[in-house]
Parts: sequence; structure tokens; C-alpha cells
Amino acid sequence: MRRLALVLCLIGCGSGDGVVAVRDGGALTDAGPADAGALDAGNRDAGVLRDAGPPRDAGPPRDGGPPRDAGPRDGGPRPECPDGDEGCACTFSLTCNDPALTCFAASPQGTAPQDQVNRCLRLCADDTSCAASMVGNGLCRAVRANQSACVSAEVAEGLPINLTRRTATPMTGCEVGLFAFPNFGGSGLPALADDEASCGRPCDPAAMPGAPGACTPTYPYCNPDVLVSPTTPGVCTLRPAKSGDVCSRSSVVGLCDTAPSPTGAAPSPICIGVPFDMLDPADPSPTVDTGMCVVQCNLANPDCSFVDDPTIGPATCAQIRATNTTTGLCTTGCTHFPSTCGGLGAFGAGTSCTGDLEFEPALPFSFCRNVIPPVIPEYNFAGAPPASQRCLAQPGGQVRCEANTRCLDDGMGGLCIRTCDVAAPMSGCAASNVGNAICDDTLIGLETDGMGACRP
Repeated sequence: MRRLALVLCLIGCGSGDGVVAVRDGGALTDAGPADAGALDAGNRDAGVLRDAGPPRDAGPPRDGGPPRDAGPRDGGPRPECPDGDEGCACTFSLTCNDPALTCFAASPQGTAPQDQVNRCLRLCADDTSCAASMVGNGLCRAVRANQSACVSAEVAEGLPINLTRRTATPMTGCEVGLFAFPNFGGSGLPALADDEASCGRPCDPAAMPGAPGACTPTYPYCNPDVLVSPTTPGVCTLRPAKSGDVCSRSSVVGLCDTAPSPTGAAPSPICIGVPFDMLDPADPSPTVDTGMCVVQCNLANPDCSFVDDPTIGPATCAQIRATNTTTGLCTTGCTHFPSTCGGLGAFGAGTSCTGDLEFEPALPFSFCRNVIPPVIPEYNFAGAPPASQRCLAQPGGQVRCEANTRCLDDGMGGLCIRTCDVAAPMSGCAASNVGNAICDDTLIGLETDGMGACRP
């Protein structure tokens, strides 16, 4: 069977050149859609439907970000920042011009020397330690975990800090009581630059509301196993984001859930990028670097009970890289033909199959993802739908299609279509809520591949 292949970004997306660089030296290459045949909307003369694929503005993350040390994100003039000065790059010999400054490694351990980002910071214990700053960094705030340095301003929970004066934005740290989570050490925040970190609130999963160690109403869920701490091992997030839920790749308040599985096993969740619009209208977190939660598994002794679906059944552990025979990802093995996901989803709107995804050719995996409200209903083939039902023209429309339908491109803004298997006794069309009872293989892909769309 031909397969719809989507490009995923496990660690960080490149600049739209189709290759995703990862920190382990591998690369994720765009295999292109494997079902890229002509798709007919069903009106016979209504044009061609194509798999929706990436959003029309696909490419780099929305804020783009400059190449490392390339200057400010807003394109303004780069401030004067001599090597060795506070907030600037360390000298070639990894020293600073003031003995009170520390050459601070901002990049993950193991970064190649030519790619390492180092900054001269004034480490501190309290605000009085920052009185000697000559660049207005008068506040002592967390910049890496609970390690503090002198900065000029503080930022709130969920927002990123900036560790350098090489941009037009001030040097910032996290508000008192918050930790700074960078893009390494298993933080799961691959969209952060080396000079950035996300501010999060450590918490005690057992703390009652309002008690020490409890989360605030804004980010109320204590994600239980993020920090190594006997008193506050969790971090406050928006909700317990399970497999298939929307997550953030730049804000700690959008981390995937680390709570134990139904069998008591500790999970290993990660937030992967997928090449379709997942802007979440229901998510108030201050970021748009959205991804999707998946669960890693041990190929030799897997526990994928996190991902079990009530309709499809137990999930399995799939190998995703030919060279990695140890770690895989949990997969339900669901398909688009038909999608039969039965979970309620985090928003109560149901779930739909991702279809086959792959990091490398011939190593597919799939899982059931959340449908995000407001839901766009299945197209009923009764003339042109209203603009609000054009899935490619709506924010997050590709994940807002009714449960077990998918967004296909008809060249006029997209339609939510229920796809089916012509050859199966249960094609999938019986689940239609709008009377699309016939599975027609002339509407999608090759007429001989058995893959069709449900129509009246």
C-alpha cells in the first residue's frame, strides 16, 4: 500500500531546505508525500484534491530566528558587543575582559567547538552582586536551572529569556521563584536557541492548591518528573499532554506529560514537529512553536500502554532509525484508510490518525492525535461549504477536522474528508455522520490502490 510520508523534526527544523539537522549527527530528509496522485473532490469536475501537506507558509519556525549570533530577531542594528565584555561572546581563549565575569557555556555539552556559544556573564547570588555591572544588568535572576546571573529585566512563567547583548533585546532572566529551562539536558525544548531558556515553576505533585510547591491557576498541572529534586521534582504546565496532544517546542509550560503509564512505567515523551498547521486556538500558552507529543520506547522491553487506543487496541514499539536498535516510538499502527481512532482526546472532540510518519524511509509509525476545537465537520458533498469549513483557510484547520476525517486540498481552501478502504468489509464510511456511505476509489489517489473517500 502506498504511504503518506510526513517530515518530522525531532530536534529542530532547518530553514526549509528539506533537511533537518539533529544533534546526534543524523538528518531527517523530506521523503515527500507517497500518495501524491490526483485526488478528485467528488463533483467530477470540481478540480483536484491533494493531501494538505505542510501549511502554505511552511518552512522555518514562525519567528524564524537568525543564524547563531547573527543579530537581533527584529532585524534592527546589532548592538556594539566586543568579545570579552559582559553579555558578549567570550574571547578566542574563552576568557572575559573583567575578572568578575565568567565565560559561560550556553550550548549543550558535546556541541562541536566551532558551533559552541559562550557568553561572558556576571554570576550572582542576589541583586547586590550586580551593582558592579557597567551595562545596566542590575537584577540577579535565574538563567540556567536555578543558576543566576546579572540581567537587566525579568520575564514571566512560560516566556523565553535572552542571555546576550548581541541582540536588540535586553538581557533577561526568570522571575524570582522560577527556573530557566534551556534546550538541552532532556528539556524537550528544541526550538530554543542556545542563548535562550524558558521560564518554568518547579512544583510538588502532591501539593494542595495554594500550598508551597503548588502550581498557579494559569498553569495548573504539576508535570511530575522533570527535575531531579526531592521536594519539587515537577514543573507547572498547562495540562497533562499525552501522546497525540499538542505540545510546545519552546515553552516549558507546554511540555509533554511525564506521569507514569497505566502499568506504572516511567514514560519518555518527546515533542516532535510535524509539517502541518497545529496552531491551537484553545491553548493560551505564549508560544506558537507547536509540536505533537509522542512516547519513546525500549525496543527490547517496550511499554506503550500510554498510547493504547480503545478501538484499535494495544500500541507497539516501532523502530524509527535503521542504526538505532534500542529506542523506538510507540505506534498504534492506525491508518487513514480508514481512520478508526476511538479516544476522546484532550479536548473531548475525539482523535484522528496521523497516518504513516517516518524519519527514515521504510520505517513508519503512526498514532492517534487530538482533534482541536472548534471542530470542522465532515464535508457532505452538497455544494460549496461555508468559509468556516475550509480547513486550510482556518487557524489550525488541519487538526480541527472532525474525528477520523482528514484535511484534503481541493484548490479552494481545503475540505474535511473521510477516507476509506474500498477492499475492506468495513470500509470506514459507516462512521459518517452526514450520509457519506459509499467508499469511492475514484476520488483519491490511484483508482486501483483501494484507497478512497466516502461520498453520498
